[in-house]
Amino acid sequence: MEISLTLKSNPMKKFILVLTVVTLLFISSKSQAQVSVGYYHSNFVSEMSVGTSPEKRFWGEARITTNVLSPDLQVMGAYNFLRKERVRTYIGAGYNTIGGLVIPVGLQVMPFTDFKNFAFQFEVSPLLGELSLIKGGIGFRYTF
Repeated sequence: MEISLTLKSNPMKKFILVLTVVTLLFISSKSQAQVSVGYYHSNFVSEMSVGTSPEKRFWGEARITTNVLSPDLQVMGAYNFLRKERVRTYIGAGYNTIGGLVIPVGLQVMPFTDFKNFAFQFEVSPLLGELSLIKGGIGFRYTF
């Protein structure tokens, strides 16, 4: 069984991904949001991320895998349903180039009172589509 991670096989996937990234960038520029960067390690892959401020009620993020020959891209939007001083929980929806629909559910913890821009992140993300699986991960994020 072979799984192709390239976008060449389906131009519609590439179009949807580009459209989503452009929309995410437009929304973040109009909202004058802060930028966040992160690193996640899951049971399948490691990912680097760039997104809008996760401190907001609604935020977005783009991720790319860091440990495969052909990169997998993911874009998502999320809603913080619990926002406390040192803890946030969220649920979101997005698109992943190998799995289709992704539904991340996560927890962000800011353990250091003097370093509130740093957070540990825990996430479970079911992927639904051509490749269905559940991805669980841990990582960290820094918001500028």
